[in-house]
Amino acid sequence: MLNNNKIKSFENNILYKGHLENEKYNKTTIFDRMKYYRTSALSIAFIKDYKLEFSKAYGTKKRNSDEKIDENTLFQAASISKAVFSVAVMRLVERKVLSLDEDVNNYLTSWKVPKNGNWQPKITLRQILTHTAGTTVQGFEGYNLNDEIPTTIQVLNGEYPANSEAVIVDTIPGLSHRYSGGGFTIAQQVLVDVLKKPFPIIMKQLVLDDLNMNNSTYEQPISVDYINNISCGYGYTGEEVEGMYYVYPEMAAAGLWTTPSDLCKLGLEIQNILNGKKDGILKLESVNEMLRKHCDIEGKIVRGIGFALVEDENRKNSKFLHSGENYGFESEFVFYNEGGNGFVIMINSNQEKLLQEVSETLEKVYELEGSSKEQIEIENRSIDNYSGQYINKQKTKIYVKDELEKLYIQVENQEAIEFKRKTKNTFISEEVNTKVELNIDKGGEKYIILQQNEEENKYEKID
Repeated sequence: MLNNNKIKSFENNILYKGHLENEKYNKTTIFDRMKYYRTSALSIAFIKDYKLEFSKAYGTKKRNSDEKIDENTLFQAASISKAVFSVAVMRLVERKVLSLDEDVNNYLTSWKVPKNGNWQPKITLRQILTHTAGTTVQGFEGYNLNDEIPTTIQVLNGEYPANSEAVIVDTIPGLSHRYSGGGFTIAQQVLVDVLKKPFPIIMKQLVLDDLNMNNSTYEQPISVDYINNISCGYGYTGEEVEGMYYVYPEMAAAGLWTTPSDLCKLGLEIQNILNGKKDGILKLESVNEMLRKHCDIEGKIVRGIGFALVEDENRKNSKFLHSGENYGFESEFVFYNEGGNGFVIMINSNQEKLLQEVSETLEKVYELEGSSKEQIEIENRSIDNYSGQYINKQKTKIYVKDELEKLYIQVENQEAIEFKRKTKNTFISEEVNTKVELNIDKGGEKYIILQQNEEENKYEKID
C-alpha cells in the first residue's frame, strides 16, 4: 500500500550541505533543490519489498515552461545503457550465439580490433563488459542534431565526422581495469555483425520488449514515437542543450532513452531471479556471473559484468548499480541484492550533487543501509574534488580550490584567480586567457593541465 506520508517526508526533507567542509546537514524540499541546481525535470521510481513503492515526476520539460513531465517522460540514461546492453549479451551467451571468452575478432566482419604495431590484441566480451580489455576512449561527447552523425565504424576508427579518437587496445587485456565506452562500442558492432540487424531492433527484441520497457528505445536520434515526451537537457554551466539533446551513435555505451519506471523493471527482474524466479529474462547462473567480482576499483567498488558492485559482509547490504552522464542528463541506478529494494533517479541537467542529495535522503527516509554518496559508481564521478596543492616539473606549486561550478587557483603570492566551468572537466579564465583541464591517470591519481599562450603545463597533486 502506498505510504503517502513517507513520500511527503522524502519530498520535504531533502538533505544537503553547503560548501563548508564541516557544515551540518540542512533540509528543504525537492523543488527548492531543483531550483537551486537549475534543473527543470527530475523523475524517480522506488522499489521496496520487491514491489514498486512509488513513481513520481517533478517539474517541467524545459525551464520557464508550463509543460509538466510525467512518469512516462524519457531521459537519456547515458552509461546505464551499458548495464541494459550487458543483459542482451548474456541472453545471447545463454543461447550459445556468443561466448564471453571468444576473441571478438572471430565475430566481427565489418571491422576488426586493429593491431598495435606488430602486436594483434585478442580481447573478449567478458573483458569488454568488465572494462578490463585495455581498450581506449573513456566516454563520448555526443553530437548536435545539426551535426553530421558518424557511423559506428567511423567512431571505432576515429574518422570524420567522429569527434572521438580511434578505439584501440593499448594495454595488456585482462590485467587491469580502465573504464572504456570504446570497448562497449566494439561489443555493439559484434552484435550487429552477428545478428545482422540494426542495433536498436536488437535491443528491443532481446531486452526491452520482454521486460515491457515500453517507454525505452536505443534509437539515435530518437524517433517520432517518443519525441513529444522527452525532457530537454541542460549542460554543465546551466546552458540549454541545442536541439534539446545530443545524439550518441555509441548506443551500447550511451544511447538509451528511458524512464525510471522502465529501468526499475530491469532491476526488479534481476532481484526476482536472485530470489528464486525460474522464468526470468536470464538464468540464475547468468545473473550470478554478472554480479560476481571480476576486478576491484579503489577497494570500495568492484566490477561485475555490466554493473558496478558494492560488496558488504552483510549480503543484504550488497548492491549492483550504475550511474550515467551524457551532455545535459544524469542518472543513478541502485538495487540491493537481497530484500527487494532499489531506485532509479533521472535528471535533465549535469548536476550530480542533486542526484546525491536525493538518493541519500531516499535511503534515509526508507531506512536503507549505506550511502549512495559513498558508493555511487566512480567512472564519471572522479572528476570532482580537485582541491589541494599541485606541483609541476619545474617545482612550481599552485593551490586549487574546487567549488560547484568554479575553480580558484592561487600561484605563489598572487591573488586567487577564478575559473568558470566550460565543460565537465574544463575551466576558463578570460581575465588571464588561461584554460584548466582536470584529468585522472590510469592509476587513479588526479592531475591538471594548465594551458596558457599555447603552452601546456602538467601539475600533479601532492596533498
